[in-house]
Amino acid sequence: VDTDATWNVDYDGNPDDPAGVRVFTGSSVRSSTTEWTVFTARNSNPTVADPTPAPLHGGYARPSTSTGRRDGVPLVTQFDYLPDLFAAPFHGGIVTRGYAFVDANAATEAHAYANTYGCEVSDALWYANVLAPVVALQHTVAVGGAAAVTVESQATTWSGWTQAGGAQLTVNAPAQSWSWIGDPSGNDAGVFPFGQTPNPALWRLRSTVTVVRDDGLPAESVDASGMTHATLYDVVGQVQCAIASNASFAGAEAAFTSFEAYEDASSWAFTGGAAPYAGDGHGGSQSLALPTNATATVVLTPDPTRILFLGAWCKTPVDWTPSAAASWTLTVAAGSVTLGEPVVLPFAATGGVWGYQSVPVDLPALVPNGTRNVTVTIAAANGAASTVLVDDVAAFPLASKFAAHTYDPVYRLMLARTDGTGKTWFTLRDASLRRVGGTNADGTPAALQLAYLSLAGNPGGFAAGDPNASLAIRALGPGTCETFRDGDDWTAGWTPSDTTSFVASNGVLAHASTTGSATLTSVATPASGAMAFYCELVSLDGAPLVPTDDIAVAVGDATFTLAVATGQWSATVGGTPLTPLATFVGPPRWLLLLQVGGYLTLHANGQLLFSTTASASGAASLTTGANALGIANLTLFDDPAVMAKFSDATGASRQTQALTAESYTVTQAIRDACGKTVVRTKPAPGAFGGGAALPVPAYRSTFVANVPAFVAGLAGAATMQGDVADWYDGTNDTDDQGYPYQRVVPEPARTARPLEIGFAGLASAIVDYGSTSPTSRATVQFAYGANASDTVPSLDLPAGAFGISTRSSPAKVVQTSVADAMNRVVAQFSALGDESVLSATMPAFGNGSATVTTEEPDAFAFDDDAFVSAQTSNALGQVGSDTSPDAGLLSFAYDVGGRVRFTQDAAAAAGGYATYFTWDGLGRRRSRGTVACTTFADLQAYADDPLWPEDQTTVAFTQQKSYVWDGDGTDPDAIGLLVQQSATTGTTPTTVTQTFAWDGRGRPASQTTTIATNASTLGTFTTTYTYDVANRMTSITYPNVAGVGFTSAVYAYDGHDR
Repeated sequence: VDTDATWNVDYDGNPDDPAGVRVFTGSSVRSSTTEWTVFTARNSNPTVADPTPAPLHGGYARPSTSTGRRDGVPLVTQFDYLPDLFAAPFHGGIVTRGYAFVDANAATEAHAYANTYGCEVSDALWYANVLAPVVALQHTVAVGGAAAVTVESQATTWSGWTQAGGAQLTVNAPAQSWSWIGDPSGNDAGVFPFGQTPNPALWRLRSTVTVVRDDGLPAESVDASGMTHATLYDVVGQVQCAIASNASFAGAEAAFTSFEAYEDASSWAFTGGAAPYAGDGHGGSQSLALPTNATATVVLTPDPTRILFLGAWCKTPVDWTPSAAASWTLTVAAGSVTLGEPVVLPFAATGGVWGYQSVPVDLPALVPNGTRNVTVTIAAANGAASTVLVDDVAAFPLASKFAAHTYDPVYRLMLARTDGTGKTWFTLRDASLRRVGGTNADGTPAALQLAYLSLAGNPGGFAAGDPNASLAIRALGPGTCETFRDGDDWTAGWTPSDTTSFVASNGVLAHASTTGSATLTSVATPASGAMAFYCELVSLDGAPLVPTDDIAVAVGDATFTLAVATGQWSATVGGTPLTPLATFVGPPRWLLLLQVGGYLTLHANGQLLFSTTASASGAASLTTGANALGIANLTLFDDPAVMAKFSDATGASRQTQALTAESYTVTQAIRDACGKTVVRTKPAPGAFGGGAALPVPAYRSTFVANVPAFVAGLAGAATMQGDVADWYDGTNDTDDQGYPYQRVVPEPARTARPLEIGFAGLASAIVDYGSTSPTSRATVQFAYGANASDTVPSLDLPAGAFGISTRSSPAKVVQTSVADAMNRVVAQFSALGDESVLSATMPAFGNGSATVTTEEPDAFAFDDDAFVSAQTSNALGQVGSDTSPDAGLLSFAYDVGGRVRFTQDAAAAAGGYATYFTWDGLGRRRSRGTVACTTFADLQAYADDPLWPEDQTTVAFTQQKSYVWDGDGTDPDAIGLLVQQSATTGTTPTTVTQTFAWDGRGRPASQTTTIATNASTLGTFTTTYTYDVANRMTSITYPNVAGVGFTSAVYAYDGHDR
């Protein structure tokens, strides 16, 4: 026996397992040991100790001590379950948790977390047997045996909320959230005074719940800055229908409905036959139908100092003529008195498809200051002869954040989300409700995400040559995506051979006939020929689809047919038949027809059945045959970019292929016996070498030849064979001499930290790993362990108390990082000749504060405190001061909402001023400037006046920059975005004003810059921007300036966005 070795014993706990005990040598990387305590009695209540606790006639175990070691560095955590003087616990929850370790000053740093449970401070929670909620957490730190100080303390109060309906029971729910500010004097330890009013100088009210649903679910709250955060739930509280910040749903400042069955529409009044209409909706499955003389009305009680915005979708017939008789009408009133003229928004002529429209109501202009009981009545009235549909109605004030969602009515999975300004992102889900794609904000296709399991095409078992695969197809060109929840809107993109053959409803386009066939043909033809055509086939009765007639898909003269007689697919291109690549396993569920990069392919249920270099051009079509079937998620777009990922039977990724209009490349990942990725190849053409004979995109087993042998040889020469190695032999690209890959040698443990990283090319590769010294290799190398007493120069750290990690560069420059037992980095150093360059970070704690001091290299080299940086934060986590060698002292002051209101650096302090910031109600920057200041701390008194100093004339100030958001509501694309910023500077004030316009996807459309001085405009310059459908900038048009001939820049991209 080697008595100098470290022996580790691993036992699986099974005495009958002959292999249950394993003995091995090596250093311990991670370990964890837990000691337990068993409680056999219980205190009868949470607040008063029983002289004799009640026996349990049994017991339960809870961890008492947990010792974790990282590279031999220990961290012991202790748990306590007994309040003071208790002999037995009441609820078994952790009362205190603590741990201690050595800090960078070689002192013991002890942390303790004390929990207070709701049942201990609230009889209502105790009596209701609500025992688990923690209502207060106090974090204390003691350093070097000194008295502990509190560094953080949080508390939550609970209240009883009476149900508005039903049995009107009292529901216990959180009410207020508090945070301790800190007390430098040390008189207050941050213990929350439950049952009393907290001292505002010590405690910050962070949020107050203002609305609780009958089921106990908080629906609205107000944060410390006074901003409302509201959530509109469905009737059962399962999903969030809308979310608003700086607006209230319960207070009727905002409203949203998509008229779905799961929504609460009780705030709306319907007359004249107005009612939800199933089968035709914009975002979901339903909308509101307004027949002739029907009206839908909702009343809001808005903030009269803010502009109210209404946005909605509507659908009107093809022959519609807009008029005030059929419109949205918004009437502002104070009590029974109407203020101004009603705002009228006629239903637009949408051409029989869904269209968006919006209108603002300028309440500040209509409502005199101080007016009370202001209401806005929003009415949708149809006085026309044809039915109008409306959907996704959103009303909210500007300077608020709004988002809404619609869901599948049965499973409550999201189908669409909108921001209330017309932008809607749809989610495509298959028959199993798995996400298979999505759209851009304007409803055009963004991408498809499709999956294939090897077993689906190989019922006999997983096939290595046909592994699991996922296809991500990104739309780089225009297209259409049909949800079939929006009535006949699909006919704008597809032409049926017989208009009576198809009916769209609830996400499916049904072809019910079993006696006749029908065909759908795309209206648009891909301009470049490159296209992706996707559809799903479903049965109409819920059972698996069993075709009784042939089904075909085509693009131009390329036709792919599923023959019902054989159950197999056939194909012809220009009359020439193609040979199937696999035996199709039905029934058909989804089809993907791709033409990209010179390849035409068909996937059915994920199986690659055809792949040819023959091309086709023309419209896409789908022929149903005499089958009763449904079509779902019919998607067609130009210029796809395909990413195919192949994975093994464990789901681990093995090979990635990228197919675009310009190239077809392959990369491969190789894993070791433990399943860790250790090698990644460089990309190489997929149609090279052995891959040239394989269909595209199919798994390429020849890309890396004999992977098991390569993995087995990693300890030796580790040269790679196969197509990728042949490509990188110097003929076509670089000569990597058998090493066209990056390799990582992981730590032989579950942690799998890198020990060495090699790069492509013989000179940078890991060669003969098992027989050569790491110093002989020009690779990146790492090492881990615990410190010795002399590991860190200039710091007296006890041995074994800190973790050490080193990184050696290919040039053998070694950098070392030192971390304490909590994995906080306390020092970093590197060798520079015979000297070491060191920086160290050291924390210190006060009562409600924490200071992190960083000693920079020159502080050690010159023993000079001038090279020390320090940052001090309060118990709220707000940085109060930041001192650095270059900038000196930088001070901060915050408002009650935690936003920076004032800052002052050393130069400003010397000049007698500070920088101020103001914010709007949504927390967006409104202005910036300088204000006269002799004592920075005095500014704190003004921090909660949101407009100070711009709302007074006593203290001198200069506004340097201002910001305008949202606009006036007439442009919905601008809502939520910056529309103007102005900057003024110079002794002769010069103002530069920039005005921004945005497009329907929230992208910058133009920027107009105006320069003025002394009320005289020096010039106005406009820059415009354009984009492709993939949101890539395609052009910038610059201002016309005399003498400058360069006025525009045009950008083109490949399928990889290069």
